[in-house]
Amino acid sequence: MNHKYEKTGMPNKIKFTENQLSELEEKIEQGHSYKTLQEYFGQSYKVLRRIIEENGLKEKMNKNVRQIKTETAQKNQKSKAVERYKSVRQKYGDEIEELIEEGGLLKDVSDLIGKSNSFSKAYLEYVGLDEKRKENSERVLKKKATEQALKNLREGENHPSYREFTEKEKSYYIDKVNRGWHKWKIFRNMYSKFGLSENKCQELASQFDKKPVSYSFEGENNPMYGKSPPKKSGFGIHGHYKKSNGNVIYFRSSLELKVFYDLDKRNIEYSLCNLRIDYEDSNGNSRTYVPDVVVQNSVYEIKPASLIDHEQNVRKKNALIYFCEESSTHEYGGYISEVRNEFGLEELERLRKKKRILIEDKQYKRLKNNL
Repeated sequence: MNHKYEKTGMPNKIKFTENQLSELEEKIEQGHSYKTLQEYFGQSYKVLRRIIEENGLKEKMNKNVRQIKTETAQKNQKSKAVERYKSVRQKYGDEIEELIEEGGLLKDVSDLIGKSNSFSKAYLEYVGLDEKRKENSERVLKKKATEQALKNLREGENHPSYREFTEKEKSYYIDKVNRGWHKWKIFRNMYSKFGLSENKCQELASQFDKKPVSYSFEGENNPMYGKSPPKKSGFGIHGHYKKSNGNVIYFRSSLELKVFYDLDKRNIEYSLCNLRIDYEDSNGNSRTYVPDVVVQNSVYEIKPASLIDHEQNVRKKNALIYFCEESSTHEYGGYISEVRNEFGLEELERLRKKKRILIEDKQYKRLKNNL
């Protein structure tokens, strides 16, 4: 069968038969471009476009055209990327392999070849080294954490990670289990009161027959399931605090404000941290973050106890520990999750009246509700 059709009459007079329209729709479904349709039907672009519009096939045709353009662009981009990968491999291939073998991070590869992290990751995938890079990264981070743990051990048996459990800690645990507290709440409070990490709490729990109730916050178990979010959700509390020496610093949460107030009350020297710490996130991307506060020469993070064991915070902590180990000016202080000197509404109002706390009215209302 001859699939081509003769050009007859004026372009605006040309009509397709039902068979021709059926074939046209089939070709469009298959993703043919205007060029291949012109060759197949022997008609001009102008005629095909008119017939496609008249028969309600324009949207489908445009979609296919966009898809073809996208695929072509991606193919060309991939081809160009492969050429760049080959160039990098030729110039740095051996050095990159050696770097990955030694546990180099994605940032190290980027620095070596002078490219972005996304390009470096794509290159490692191309040469089959990305999985090894991820494994080595984890190994390096674990090694750093182990080194810090050993350092803590050398500090003495009283370090919370290594000492024996006290009778007070055991009694507290049993009491809360008997009261029906959920596991996450017990562990969070034991961290606040005794400085015990989640792993250490798990170790304590394994010594008793009574286990805390595990609790899932998914689906209907979530306390907010089926409820509208509260009005203040999604809005952090922030403002400025005027220290006793007259300097003004920025706070980003009610906990930070309480910490600054507590340090001031105890006449302890402190300042906002201006260090930029490099770390690698769970996707292998190199990132930086700024720790919260420097107390004398020790760097601290201000975090609620419930957030300390979050994976991203653990990665940041390990990076900060490594930085402090290599630094001659700063030491790793840890986390600040509670304060000695709390303040109530009266003190809050007094501080604001004296312009020791500078905060917008809406933020102030949220802060009062948090006390």
